[in-house]
This record gives sequence, structure tokens and C-alpha cells, in this order.
Amino acid sequence: MRDRGERRLPRPNRARDRSGGRQVASHPAESDGGREGEATGPLVGAVRAGRRHVPRDAAQRGRRHRVLGLRRPPLDEGREGPRRAHPGRRPNVPRGRAPVPRPIPRPGGNGLKLPDRTALGNGAVLISNALPSNPFVAFRGSVPAGVVAEGDAHGVAEFASRLLLSGTRRLGAAKLADRLEGIGATLEFHNGEEVLGFSGRCTRDSLRETIRILVDCLSHPTFPQREIDRVRGELLNDLRIEADDTASRAARELARFVFPNDHPYGRDPKGGADRVRRIRRRDLVDFHESRVGAEGLILAVTGDVDRELVEEAIAGPLSRLESDAEGIP
Repeated sequence: MRDRGERRLPRPNRARDRSGGRQVASHPAESDGGREGEATGPLVGAVRAGRRHVPRDAAQRGRRHRVLGLRRPPLDEGREGPRRAHPGRRPNVPRGRAPVPRPIPRPGGNGLKLPDRTALGNGAVLISNALPSNPFVAFRGSVPAGVVAEGDAHGVAEFASRLLLSGTRRLGAAKLADRLEGIGATLEFHNGEEVLGFSGRCTRDSLRETIRILVDCLSHPTFPQREIDRVRGELLNDLRIEADDTASRAARELARFVFPNDHPYGRDPKGGADRVRRIRRRDLVDFHESRVGAEGLILAVTGDVDRELVEEAIAGPLSRLESDAEGIP
């Protein structure tokens, strides 16, 4: 129960007064001596309903709110040149730094280092570019023995390129892989429409041995029957995977329509499943003896090399590429 001596605060009347919109207390204060009808609540201003709020400052009318994180309005082309959509704003002037003038290098001038080109007596071309800041040596080359060179023997170029690391007269497939791994070098062969490509990477100390292995693979591959059967299975498996891949089939059909009439660019370098099953060792040997050699070979090397190392470790073995070829047994 409430004590009679407790002070009671006046409760504001929710009904608005007609005269000024003030709230009038429903019960007068007992101890403050307030008179009946006196306004005791806060002043409440009139609120417009159903209309847009217009700021009192006339200068603020018609201006957009600035929102951070959005793109600025595009430039408008007018008679006075490029300007923004709002004439009151300043045009966006780029404040980038002026370009630094640099001299244009000229052949033979200072600061331009051209690679060295050496044409060997057997038809091979050697291109070298020294890069002492790199502790490794990388090389890439090609021989004109791609799909174009196979003629009617479709698929032979791709088949032979996968067998060049399958053993030579000096090293078998396992010993060849162990030797490359032991000296920290890599060597790969890949077939293309125009050329048979190869690439590798090694150190300065192992460059001589890596080039010797490269020359041995190009001149004296043995094409063992066990490796031929293994590669035949790989090619058939690749053909099955490509047959289930819509992107590969679309690309192959597009090439066939762009290069019709059995053009080398339009046919599958693998030759098809039927052709892969019919390829024999004699076909691979004939293609290698007639197409792979020093004539047309190009090798480019860069990294931690100099002219003396290139002539001793690369030019020497490459110059004996054709003379060492005695035919594949």
C-alpha cells in the first residue's frame, strides 16, 4: 500500500491541449502547490505527416547526400570540356607524377646485352645469354621432327618423343633416371606440330654431363620393346580420357574444321587408337633416323654460364651429334 506522506509526481495527460499542444497533468501536485491546468510536460513541436522533410537552410536544398565507398558520377562531355554531373563541383584533375625519362636502348650501345649466337659445322645453332645472378643453368631447344615431319605415319612423332628417355646404348631407362637425379638435373622431351622440343635445368658443375645425356638421347635411343608397350598403353589411356572430356573434343573438332584435308595442324598428334595399336618398333626407328639429327637443331641456354663454358660443355658435345650417329640396332 502507498503511504499518504509519499510525494506523487504528476502524470502527463496523453491528450493534446488545443491551445498550444502542451501536455497537461491529470492530477495537480500536492506539495508543490501547482495549479490545475498548468503545463508541466515537455514542449512537443508539430510534426508534418505525409510530406517530405525539407531542411530549413535554403542552401542545403537540392544537394545529394555524400556516401562514402561509392564511385563518383561519370564525366559529362559538354561545350566547356569534360566536367562532372554537378556543375558546382571541381573537375577531377589527375595528380600522377610525371614519367621518368629513360633512354631507349640501341643495338650495340651501352646497357644492352645481346645473346651470343654460334652456328656449328653440323648445322646446329647455339644461343647463349649469361645471367650471373642466377646460380642455375636452364636450356631449351628443338629439332624439326614434329607432326609435320611424320607424313602419312600418323602418331609416330608423339610415340617417339615419349621414348627418348627410355634408354640409350650407354644407359638404360632406370640408370638414366638415376643419373639425372644424382647430378640434380632435369631433362624433358615433348612433341609439337612443327618441332620436337626438349628442355632441362641443371647447375654449372653438372652442365657438361647433362648435355652429354641430351646428345645421347637424341642420337642413340634404343626403343626397347618393354618401353614401347608401356607408352602404347599410356597413349590409349590418354585417348580414352580425351574422348570423355568435352573441352578436348571441342578443341579437336575446331582444329579439324579450321585445317581440313588431313592437315597436320588439324589432326590429333597421337594419331587415334587404331593407329597407336599398329605402330611397331621399325616405324619408330625409321622416323628417328630420317628426322632427328643435328640439322636444324636450335639450343638456347641462359644462367650462370660464360663463353668458355658454353664452348666447352655445350658446343663440343653438340658438334659431335651427327658424326657419332651410327644407326639404331
